[in-house]
Amino acid sequence: TSTCEQTINVEDTTAPVITCPADAMVQCESAALAISFSDSVTGSVVGTDNCDPYVDITFNDTIIDSDSAIAGTCAYTIVRTWTGTDDCENASSCDQSITVRDITAPVITCPAAITIECSDSSNPSNTGNPSGTDNCDQDVDITFNDIVNSGSCPDAYTIVRTWTGTDDCENPSSSHQSPTVQD
Repeated sequence: TSTCEQTINVEDTTAPVITCPADAMVQCESAALAISFSDSVTGSVVGTDNCDPYVDITFNDTIIDSDSAIAGTCAYTIVRTWTGTDDCENASSCDQSITVRDITAPVITCPAAITIECSDSSNPSNTGNPSGTDNCDQDVDITFNDIVNSGSCPDAYTIVRTWTGTDDCENPSSSHQSPTVQD
């Protein structure tokens, strides 16, 4: 009888195969979910390997700023680079694009109707200012425009005041107030 020895080195040199989720578009209020990796918002990556049944999946985000790239919207893009790594440190990557947009107009709440004396100022400091809230913009820009409708005498009239709130992404919303001026 004779014997001999053979050394067989088993190596894993093949990187995992990963498939990125489809590119996604989210409203800005969902952006926090997208950035924090919510499968329901951005989808999930699939990774397989010839040796490791559990591929480690990680991601790295790069934010690309774009100013109102689409008319009437405001957007920026997150490029999410997904990386799948097996137990032998073989890795492969793919990119997913997540566009964050704001297409929701602010909500404007007008002051209550008011009747003022003809000698009083009809400026908003006297007739009231509206409030504005937005899903993405903490500071809504609010402007107004007045149309004066004549009354029964020169010192009696009604003002139709249109308040317009605009968010940073130029989504507008309007509301009306009608101060009445009387003598």
